[in-house]
Amino acid sequence: MAEENVVTKDLLHIEEEIDLRRYGRILFRRRWAVLSVIIIVVSVVAIYFFRLPTEYTSTSRVVIEQPENQQARASRFDELAAVTGEGGTQKDFYNTQLEILRGYALARQVVKTMGLVRVYKLPKKLWNVAEDAQVQYVAGKFQKDVKVEHIKDSQLFDISIKTHDPVLARDVTNKLTDLFVKQSIADQLFISKEILEFFPTEAEKLQIETPAGKIEELSRKDMADSLPSVSNDPLIRQLKAKQAELETTLSTLLKRYKEKHPKVKEIRSSLAFIDERIKLETDNVIKNLKASYASQLQVSNVRVVSPAEVPALPSGPPRLQGIALAFLVSLFLGCGFAFLLDFLDDTIKTQEDIENFVHLPFLGHSPVIRMRGGIRKQMENFLLYCEKEPLSEAAEAFRYVKVAVNFSAPTHTLKSVMVTSAIPGEGKSFVSSNLAVSSAQDKMKVLLIEGDLRHPAIAAHIGGKSSPGLSEFLTGDMSWEAVIQKTSVENLDIVAAGHVPPNPAEILGSYRMEEFMRFARERYDRIIFDSAPVMGVADSLIAGKFMDGVLMVIHAGKVGREIINRSKQRLQETGLKIIGVVLNNVNLGTEEASYKYYGYGYYKKGQKKS
Repeated sequence: MAEENVVTKDLLHIEEEIDLRRYGRILFRRRWAVLSVIIIVVSVVAIYFFRLPTEYTSTSRVVIEQPENQQARASRFDELAAVTGEGGTQKDFYNTQLEILRGYALARQVVKTMGLVRVYKLPKKLWNVAEDAQVQYVAGKFQKDVKVEHIKDSQLFDISIKTHDPVLARDVTNKLTDLFVKQSIADQLFISKEILEFFPTEAEKLQIETPAGKIEELSRKDMADSLPSVSNDPLIRQLKAKQAELETTLSTLLKRYKEKHPKVKEIRSSLAFIDERIKLETDNVIKNLKASYASQLQVSNVRVVSPAEVPALPSGPPRLQGIALAFLVSLFLGCGFAFLLDFLDDTIKTQEDIENFVHLPFLGHSPVIRMRGGIRKQMENFLLYCEKEPLSEAAEAFRYVKVAVNFSAPTHTLKSVMVTSAIPGEGKSFVSSNLAVSSAQDKMKVLLIEGDLRHPAIAAHIGGKSSPGLSEFLTGDMSWEAVIQKTSVENLDIVAAGHVPPNPAEILGSYRMEEFMRFARERYDRIIFDSAPVMGVADSLIAGKFMDGVLMVIHAGKVGREIINRSKQRLQETGLKIIGVVLNNVNLGTEEASYKYYGYGYYKKGQKKS
């Protein structure tokens, strides 16, 4: 049981590895699609970021202390919050300060004070409107540029403002900070304007009871004598008693003497001295009272720790981070796009596709061949490539196909092989001619028949005669030997298509065709019949009944699965035996990694075998 589990795990591991390799092959095959998505997305994002103006951020730090008259109350609420889990007064206080700093009212004051309407770009609809509307719009924009952060577990707040000018960033940050400090001072010194407006009497009483109100009241001269601290002062009382005594004496003397009498002058001089002393002592008492009330007044609970400075480096936009993020996103999008293209692309491209979607044996592949020269010379070399380049990759690939065909059935039961494809242009003539050359090089006596009577493409391009050929034999009394042509390849003979007949399907199904194939079987080890495509005409279905097997050629990445499967179905419904599939025009340099093992032992002319 344990061994079975180990085997199962190994199989699962192999399947997973195969799937990963398949996904890797898809990405490699669609690498240009992935690369295109990456280039487009990254380019658009890069252009967007580099078109954005450079931003500078300046920051000031302030301390906001809770007023003393709220601290005791806050501590009681914080104790309650620790028990109930609800927010306390201290937290509410700091949240309030955050909202004030971020608020519209403060932003509007900064905009009006610094004339920021000229700095911010206004939309056309606001060019000719009232200044107040412009200030309102700019204040809303400026409010979004203000960032306030409360440093955790402290009374510190960082006020940051982002603009396109480093000097302006410093100035507006400091201005916002100064306005906030002044507002906090005003809140401490004065009762709200609403109370003063709607409750003037009560507000006046409340104002007097505040430390600031009491200080203001002490400054009034008519209130000095009525103050208890002044009237109850011992020295002032003695001076006033002496003053009253001297005034009585002066009144008695004025009844007997005139103003210039020495005694009258002496008394008046004493009274003047006592008046000065009373005034001096009264001022001292009031001064001491003001100092006492001032000590009770907390002028401001906000102070600046570090003012804003001109930023040395820009803070944004985050161009490199944005481009890096765009690259990662585009990479995922590109991979998804590649998988989508692969899902939508139902063409057959690999051996795996043949096995999974066509469900036919894979006999091998033929690689992409790029040649130069005139069209006729190129075509001749192309069709007899294995003879012209016996040490090439293509020659080795066709030797592999030849072996696969030989092993697909006993030789005596598979003398004749029809080579066909689903549609024109898949390379069946190339495959059939080079398979014939490869078989002939293996000392087999091979006959290559140009069976596509509608569009012949072999004999005329390899130096043979176009006629007489198969059509002349099937429609006349020409002998079998008269249509056989020798080639430059030893052991390889060909039969040309001949003149294009008006009824190819009919003559291919005639008794003369059966007779022709009987003669061929008696004289050759392998007969390769290059037939017309399956779709569109019935030539292959008719001629196929005289063949021992059918080899399908599929051009890699050209034909969809549905067409190939319909061609396969038509062949099988006719009773033809499909021995397998050859995948043509495979790019060994860029296609599937599974083909790489074919490259072992390939070498060019003049190189030593490895």
